[in-house]
Amino acid sequence: MRPAPGEAHILIVDDEPANVLLLEHILDQAGYPNRTATTDPRQVLAIHARFDPDLILLDLAMPHLDGLAVMAQLRQVIPAGTYLPILVLTADMSTQAKQQALSGGATDFLLKPFDPTEVLLRIGNLLQTRRLHLELRRHNQLLEDQLVHQALHDPLTGLANRALFGDRLEHALARPMRPGATVAVLLIDLDDFKDLNDSLGHDAGDDLLTIIAARLQGHARAADTVARLGGDEFALLLEDTDAAEAVRMAEVLLEALAWPVALRGRDLVPTASIGIAIAAGEDAETLLRNADTAMYAAKRQGKGRSTLFEPAMYATVVKRVDLAADLSRAVQESQLHLCYQPEVHLRSGRIVGLEALLRWRHPTRGAVSPGEFIPIAEDSGLIVPIGRWVLQEACHQAKSWQQQWPATPPLMLAVNLSARQLQHPAILDEVRAALAAADLDPQSLVLEITETAVMEQLDAAVAILTRLRELGVRLALDDFGTGYSSLSYLQRLPVDILKIDRSFIGGVTGSAEESALARAIVNLGQTLGLETVAEGVETAEQLAVLRQLGCQLGQGYHLARPLGPAAVDALLDRQHPSIHSLTAPTHQAPS
Repeated sequence: MRPAPGEAHILIVDDEPANVLLLEHILDQAGYPNRTATTDPRQVLAIHARFDPDLILLDLAMPHLDGLAVMAQLRQVIPAGTYLPILVLTADMSTQAKQQALSGGATDFLLKPFDPTEVLLRIGNLLQTRRLHLELRRHNQLLEDQLVHQALHDPLTGLANRALFGDRLEHALARPMRPGATVAVLLIDLDDFKDLNDSLGHDAGDDLLTIIAARLQGHARAADTVARLGGDEFALLLEDTDAAEAVRMAEVLLEALAWPVALRGRDLVPTASIGIAIAAGEDAETLLRNADTAMYAAKRQGKGRSTLFEPAMYATVVKRVDLAADLSRAVQESQLHLCYQPEVHLRSGRIVGLEALLRWRHPTRGAVSPGEFIPIAEDSGLIVPIGRWVLQEACHQAKSWQQQWPATPPLMLAVNLSARQLQHPAILDEVRAALAAADLDPQSLVLEITETAVMEQLDAAVAILTRLRELGVRLALDDFGTGYSSLSYLQRLPVDILKIDRSFIGGVTGSAEESALARAIVNLGQTLGLETVAEGVETAEQLAVLRQLGCQLGQGYHLARPLGPAAVDALLDRQHPSIHSLTAPTHQAPS
């Protein structure tokens, strides 16, 4: 845009040299030094191409090429939307002449012989309009550039977004490369980012995302594309690379991302899971899918690591997707059922409680392992309605057994709570409702949580566990010893029972060092006034050692396998009213 009128460039086209000289004199006097003049209309296109004038003073009646023909040629080369004012100079002011000139592209008219004052007034008005058009076009271009940038970049981090990343990936795959080189995609997903958002707030989460984006950008090569695909998911496009280099880059990024970050007065150590996919003829969509598959494989392997895509991974994903769909139908079609594994008092051999265990008998696959479908239920969120049903069913069953076989204290029943359930806002109401519906004394219900579930959000877990305990239920820490096993955090948890993980029970009959671990946990429980339950008691020798250690309760195949309700009925019937020892292996088939 030309900032001042004197800088405007004016083109004069008139076959009469006297008219040209007069117009040049008028323009000189008015301060318009930038001008070009010609008496040959055939030179107009060349002059326009060279000088790009802001205004054309054009005679209509000229030999070789009249003004209408000149305007017709200009229309062919002037870009659409460009405002180039043309002031027509003519002695013919008839209506027909005006209509022809306006139709041909004229902006205004000037009658010959012309008055200098009128000439300058018309020129000033037309140049002002030209400047406004240029300013508007510049503003619109800036706005368009801004909209394009916003459409292709993440507003929080400034990185490329999914659309731009996909476009660059397609171009990279179509571009020829040196022999042995290819394209790689690294998909980077922050671990447990939702927990940070929930505990510190979304502003803190945004701050972390910005820091992560800067670290990724800082460690990428100049030719690489770093993008935020959405949420806490980032991607890196490596061109002209190979598998070894892509794996090395992933390790560099994992190390860089794990540098401590101070947020809201807390020091955090962010970790990420990275999936790596190497192009081998796939299209962009497939390559991204492969990287995503590898990333979820990395998460399942323990997070904070990278995994290179292998074709077998996709088959696993398809199987999980199919199983998730089947599980959703299983909930609706009542394919799920409960088994119950007795918990036995190790001294007396008497059944004092049972743990409810979820089972799924698929209509075509048969029995599906809990280790296979429970993680899917967790990931999909189905664990919440499934857990609600388990709680209701178990409480009714416990009440039924208590009425049929009364004991002092009453038979206990344990139900597992997942991390997803523990974080669910309605968990208190669901436990309260299940107890009320079954008319079950809260003291008869034990809720089991794992160390991992508690430590995902320790402060929040302590708060909700405290409120659950205030309902009167008892709390057990399951698989103790496999997670953090810290005395400091254990003292914070309002638990009543420690369940010693089966990995420690297997070593109690081994060396003194192996049995010392189980002994230490039993002693810890006694020191803190907690009941201890040994999981996975498989042999008579293990049972004998656990009795010597002072462990109160036990659970395992040597004592009793998981049983259906009818089999539990028979077991309790044999125990009531006399006490029958269960220290020999049972021969019940697992349900």
